[in-house]
Amino acid sequence: MGALREQLEPCDEVIWVDSAGVDPPPGSAVVRAPQGSPRGELYARALFVAGADLVAMTDSTSVVRPGWRTAAVSGLERADVVGGPVFPGPDPDRRTAAGFLVEYGPHSAPPYLSASGDVAANNVAYRRAALDAVLSPYEQVWKTVVNDRLRARGSIPALIVEMQVESLKRYSWTDLLAHRAAHGRLYASQRALDWSASRRVVAAAACAALPLLSYWRLAQRMRQDRAQMAQLLAVTPIVVAAMVTWSAGEALGYIAGPEQGPHVF
Repeated sequence: MGALREQLEPCDEVIWVDSAGVDPPPGSAVVRAPQGSPRGELYARALFVAGADLVAMTDSTSVVRPGWRTAAVSGLERADVVGGPVFPGPDPDRRTAAGFLVEYGPHSAPPYLSASGDVAANNVAYRRAALDAVLSPYEQVWKTVVNDRLRARGSIPALIVEMQVESLKRYSWTDLLAHRAAHGRLYASQRALDWSASRRVVAAAACAALPLLSYWRLAQRMRQDRAQMAQLLAVTPIVVAAMVTWSAGEALGYIAGPEQGPHVF
Protein backbone atom coordinates (compact mmCIF):
# COMPACT_ATOMS: atom_id res chain seq x y z
CA MET A 1 0.00 0.00 0.00
CA GLY A 2 2.94 2.32 0.63
CA ALA A 3 3.99 2.09 -3.02
CA LEU A 4 0.48 3.07 -4.08
CA ARG A 5 0.17 5.97 -1.65
CA GLU A 6 3.36 7.51 -3.01
CA GLN A 7 1.60 7.95 -6.36
CA LEU A 8 -1.83 9.14 -5.26
CA GLU A 9 -3.21 12.61 -5.93
CA PRO A 10 -5.34 14.49 -3.35
CA CYS A 11 -8.50 13.74 -5.33
CA ASP A 12 -7.91 9.96 -5.25
CA GLU A 13 -9.68 7.57 -2.90
CA VAL A 14 -8.54 4.14 -1.69
CA ILE A 15 -11.26 1.63 -0.83
CA TRP A 16 -10.15 -1.38 1.21
CA VAL A 17 -12.65 -4.26 1.06
CA ASP A 18 -11.97 -6.81 3.78
CA SER A 19 -13.42 -10.29 4.22
CA ALA A 20 -10.71 -11.73 6.48
CA GLY A 21 -10.54 -9.36 9.44
CA VAL A 22 -7.30 -7.74 8.27
CA ASP A 23 -6.49 -4.28 9.61
CA PRO A 24 -6.80 -1.77 6.76
CA PRO A 25 -4.04 0.65 5.81
CA PRO A 26 -4.37 4.12 7.41
CA GLY A 27 -6.47 6.57 5.42
CA SER A 28 -8.45 3.94 3.52
CA ALA A 29 -12.22 3.83 3.25
CA VAL A 30 -13.07 0.45 4.77
CA VAL A 31 -15.85 -1.80 3.47
CA ARG A 32 -16.51 -5.09 5.23
CA ALA A 33 -17.58 -8.24 3.39
CA PRO A 34 -18.64 -11.68 4.63
CA GLN A 35 -15.80 -14.11 5.21
CA GLY A 36 -15.07 -16.15 2.09
CA SER A 37 -16.53 -13.57 -0.29
CA PRO A 38 -15.24 -14.07 -3.85
CA ARG A 39 -13.20 -11.46 -5.68
CA GLY A 40 -16.23 -10.41 -7.75
CA GLU A 41 -18.18 -9.62 -4.58
CA LEU A 42 -15.28 -7.64 -3.11
CA TYR A 43 -14.94 -5.55 -6.26
CA ALA A 44 -18.71 -4.99 -6.35
CA ARG A 45 -18.73 -3.66 -2.79
CA ALA A 46 -15.88 -1.30 -3.58
CA LEU A 47 -17.56 -0.09 -6.75
CA PHE A 48 -20.78 0.62 -4.85
CA VAL A 49 -19.09 3.21 -2.64
CA ALA A 50 -16.57 4.53 -5.19
CA GLY A 51 -17.23 8.06 -6.40
CA ALA A 52 -14.50 8.55 -9.01
CA ASP A 53 -14.89 8.52 -12.78
CA LEU A 54 -11.88 6.18 -13.11
CA VAL A 55 -11.66 2.93 -11.14
CA ALA A 56 -8.59 0.69 -10.70
CA MET A 57 -8.71 -2.76 -9.13
CA THR A 58 -5.94 -4.77 -7.50
CA ASP A 59 -5.39 -6.86 -4.35
CA SER A 60 -3.37 -6.86 -1.15
CA THR A 61 -0.65 -9.17 -2.52
CA SER A 62 0.12 -6.93 -5.52
CA VAL A 63 2.56 -3.99 -5.30
CA VAL A 64 2.28 -1.27 -7.91
CA ARG A 65 5.54 -0.10 -9.49
CA PRO A 66 6.52 3.56 -9.96
CA GLY A 67 4.49 5.29 -12.67
CA TRP A 68 1.53 2.92 -12.33
CA ARG A 69 -1.09 5.59 -11.62
CA THR A 70 0.10 7.92 -14.37
CA ALA A 71 0.10 5.05 -16.88
CA ALA A 72 -3.41 3.93 -15.90
CA VAL A 73 -4.89 7.42 -16.14
CA SER A 74 -3.17 8.07 -19.46
CA GLY A 75 -4.43 4.78 -20.86
CA LEU A 76 -8.01 5.50 -19.82
CA GLU A 77 -7.96 8.68 -21.88
CA ARG A 78 -8.22 6.48 -24.96
CA ALA A 79 -9.74 3.18 -23.78
CA ASP A 80 -12.57 2.00 -21.52
CA VAL A 81 -10.45 -0.71 -19.88
CA VAL A 82 -6.69 -0.94 -19.46
CA GLY A 83 -4.25 -3.27 -17.75
CA GLY A 84 -0.56 -3.96 -17.54
CA PRO A 85 2.15 -6.55 -16.88
CA VAL A 86 2.35 -8.60 -13.69
CA PHE A 87 5.84 -9.60 -12.58
CA PRO A 88 6.94 -12.14 -9.95
CA GLY A 89 8.21 -11.11 -6.54
CA PRO A 90 11.73 -11.88 -5.29
CA ASP A 91 13.00 -15.29 -4.17
CA PRO A 92 9.91 -17.48 -4.66
CA ASP A 93 9.90 -21.05 -3.37
CA ARG A 94 8.98 -23.82 -5.82
CA ARG A 95 5.25 -23.73 -5.06
CA THR A 96 5.12 -19.96 -5.37
CA ALA A 97 7.10 -20.00 -8.62
CA ALA A 98 4.69 -22.56 -10.06
CA GLY A 99 1.62 -20.74 -8.75
CA PHE A 100 2.76 -17.46 -10.27
CA LEU A 101 3.44 -19.04 -13.66
CA VAL A 102 0.03 -20.70 -13.72
CA GLU A 103 -1.90 -17.64 -12.58
CA TYR A 104 0.08 -14.74 -14.04
CA GLY A 105 2.70 -16.22 -16.37
CA PRO A 106 0.99 -14.98 -19.58
CA HIS A 107 0.93 -11.47 -18.10
CA SER A 108 4.66 -11.45 -17.26
CA ALA A 109 6.09 -11.61 -20.80
CA PRO A 110 5.17 -9.81 -24.04
CA PRO A 111 2.44 -9.18 -25.10
CA TYR A 112 1.44 -9.43 -21.39
CA LEU A 113 -2.06 -10.66 -22.27
CA SER A 114 -3.88 -13.95 -21.79
CA ALA A 115 -4.55 -16.28 -24.71
CA SER A 116 -7.91 -14.54 -25.15
CA GLY A 117 -6.27 -11.10 -25.26
CA ASP A 118 -7.35 -10.08 -21.76
CA VAL A 119 -5.49 -8.25 -18.98
CA ALA A 120 -4.93 -9.54 -15.44
CA ALA A 121 -7.61 -9.23 -12.74
CA ASN A 122 -5.11 -7.84 -10.20
CA ASN A 123 -4.00 -5.00 -12.49
CA VAL A 124 -6.99 -3.55 -14.32
CA ALA A 125 -8.64 -0.12 -14.52
CA TYR A 126 -11.90 1.12 -16.03
CA ARG A 127 -13.83 4.18 -16.91
CA ARG A 128 -16.70 4.12 -14.43
CA ALA A 129 -19.21 4.88 -17.18
CA ALA A 130 -18.12 1.75 -19.06
CA LEU A 131 -18.67 -0.42 -15.98
CA ASP A 132 -22.09 1.09 -15.36
CA ALA A 133 -23.05 0.35 -18.98
CA VAL A 134 -22.46 -3.41 -18.66
CA LEU A 135 -23.23 -4.15 -14.99
CA SER A 136 -26.57 -4.37 -13.23
CA PRO A 137 -26.90 -2.64 -9.84
CA TYR A 138 -25.13 -4.67 -7.09
CA GLU A 139 -23.92 -7.26 -9.63
CA GLN A 140 -20.62 -8.96 -8.81
CA VAL A 141 -17.70 -7.57 -10.78
CA TRP A 142 -15.89 -10.42 -12.50
CA LYS A 143 -13.14 -9.10 -14.77
CA THR A 144 -13.60 -11.80 -17.43
CA VAL A 145 -17.37 -11.30 -17.63
CA VAL A 146 -17.12 -7.51 -17.62
CA ASN A 147 -14.42 -7.44 -20.30
CA ASP A 148 -16.35 -9.88 -22.50
CA ARG A 149 -19.38 -7.58 -22.31
CA LEU A 150 -17.25 -4.55 -23.10
CA ARG A 151 -15.62 -6.38 -26.00
CA ALA A 152 -19.09 -7.14 -27.41
CA ARG A 153 -19.72 -3.37 -27.36
CA GLY A 154 -16.48 -2.70 -29.21
CA SER A 155 -14.28 -1.85 -26.19
CA ILE A 156 -11.11 -3.92 -26.35
CA PRO A 157 -8.79 -4.08 -23.29
CA ALA A 158 -5.71 -1.93 -23.89
CA LEU A 159 -2.32 -3.09 -22.65
CA ILE A 160 -0.30 -0.31 -21.01
CA VAL A 161 3.27 -1.56 -20.56
CA GLU A 162 4.14 1.11 -17.97
CA MET A 163 1.21 0.06 -15.76
CA GLN A 164 3.17 -2.60 -13.85
CA VAL A 165 2.57 -4.53 -10.65
CA GLU A 166 4.57 -7.14 -8.78
CA SER A 167 2.85 -10.15 -7.20
CA LEU A 168 4.04 -11.05 -3.68
CA LYS A 169 1.50 -13.83 -3.21
CA ARG A 170 2.87 -16.98 -1.57
CA TYR A 171 1.16 -20.14 -2.81
CA SER A 172 0.21 -23.20 -0.75
CA TRP A 173 -0.68 -26.66 -2.02
CA THR A 174 -4.32 -25.77 -1.34
CA ASP A 175 -3.97 -22.76 -3.65
CA LEU A 176 -2.40 -24.88 -6.38
CA LEU A 177 -4.81 -27.80 -6.23
CA ALA A 178 -8.15 -27.36 -4.43
CA HIS A 179 -8.46 -23.66 -5.18
CA ARG A 180 -7.42 -24.07 -8.82
CA ALA A 181 -10.17 -26.66 -9.27
CA ALA A 182 -12.69 -24.29 -7.67
CA HIS A 183 -11.49 -21.42 -9.86
CA GLY A 184 -11.89 -23.53 -12.99
CA ARG A 185 -15.39 -24.58 -12.00
CA LEU A 186 -16.44 -21.01 -11.28
CA TYR A 187 -14.96 -19.78 -14.57
CA ALA A 188 -16.82 -22.41 -16.58
CA SER A 189 -20.13 -21.83 -14.82
CA GLN A 190 -19.92 -18.10 -15.58
CA ARG A 191 -18.82 -18.63 -19.16
CA ALA A 192 -21.59 -21.10 -19.95
CA LEU A 193 -24.54 -19.30 -18.37
CA ASP A 194 -26.49 -19.13 -21.64
CA TRP A 195 -25.13 -22.26 -23.31
CA SER A 196 -27.22 -25.23 -24.39
CA ALA A 197 -26.74 -28.59 -22.72
CA SER A 198 -25.01 -30.04 -25.79
CA ARG A 199 -22.54 -27.17 -25.94
CA ARG A 200 -21.73 -27.65 -22.28
CA VAL A 201 -21.01 -31.34 -22.83
CA VAL A 202 -18.73 -30.61 -25.77
CA ALA A 203 -16.85 -27.98 -23.76
CA ALA A 204 -16.45 -30.36 -20.83
CA ALA A 205 -15.04 -33.07 -23.10
CA ALA A 206 -12.60 -30.61 -24.64
CA CYS A 207 -11.14 -29.96 -21.18
CA ALA A 208 -9.28 -33.27 -21.48
CA ALA A 209 -6.83 -31.56 -23.84
CA LEU A 210 -6.69 -28.32 -21.86
CA PRO A 211 -3.64 -29.06 -19.64
CA LEU A 212 -1.46 -29.88 -22.65
CA LEU A 213 -2.65 -26.81 -24.55
CA SER A 214 -2.23 -24.55 -21.52
CA TYR A 215 1.30 -25.77 -20.87
CA TRP A 216 2.28 -25.37 -24.52
CA ARG A 217 0.97 -21.81 -24.59
CA LEU A 218 2.77 -20.96 -21.37
CA ALA A 219 6.04 -22.46 -22.59
CA GLN A 220 5.81 -20.51 -25.86
CA ARG A 221 5.40 -17.29 -23.87
CA MET A 222 8.18 -18.07 -21.41
CA ARG A 223 10.63 -18.74 -24.25
CA GLN A 224 10.95 -14.95 -24.55
CA ASP A 225 12.58 -14.78 -21.09
CA ARG A 226 15.39 -17.25 -20.41
CA ALA A 227 15.14 -16.90 -16.64
CA GLN A 228 11.38 -17.56 -16.60
CA MET A 229 11.76 -20.47 -19.02
CA ALA A 230 14.35 -22.03 -16.72
CA GLN A 231 11.97 -21.49 -13.81
CA LEU A 232 9.13 -23.16 -15.71
CA LEU A 233 11.25 -26.21 -16.53
CA ALA A 234 12.28 -26.51 -12.88
CA VAL A 235 8.69 -26.54 -11.59
CA THR A 236 6.94 -28.24 -14.51
CA PRO A 237 5.45 -31.12 -12.44
CA ILE A 238 3.76 -28.66 -10.08
CA VAL A 239 2.57 -26.47 -12.96
CA VAL A 240 1.08 -29.48 -14.75
CA ALA A 241 -0.67 -30.66 -11.58
CA ALA A 242 -2.23 -27.21 -11.13
CA MET A 243 -3.34 -27.14 -14.77
CA VAL A 244 -4.90 -30.60 -14.51
CA THR A 245 -6.91 -29.63 -11.42
CA TRP A 246 -8.12 -26.44 -13.12
CA SER A 247 -9.22 -28.43 -16.17
CA ALA A 248 -11.09 -30.94 -14.02
CA GLY A 249 -12.85 -28.11 -12.24
CA GLU A 250 -13.68 -26.38 -15.51
CA ALA A 251 -15.18 -29.57 -16.93
CA LEU A 252 -17.29 -29.97 -13.79
CA GLY A 253 -18.42 -26.34 -14.06
CA TYR A 254 -19.75 -26.89 -17.57
CA ILE A 255 -21.73 -29.95 -16.50
CA ALA A 256 -22.83 -29.15 -12.95
CA GLY A 257 -22.60 -25.38 -12.70
CA PRO A 258 -21.07 -23.46 -9.76
CA GLU A 259 -20.41 -25.09 -6.43
CA GLN A 260 -22.73 -24.32 -3.54
CA GLY A 261 -21.53 -22.04 -0.75
CA PRO A 262 -18.77 -19.41 -0.78
CA HIS A 263 -16.37 -19.32 -3.69
CA VAL A 264 -12.63 -18.99 -3.19
CA PHE A 265 -11.77 -16.89 -6.24
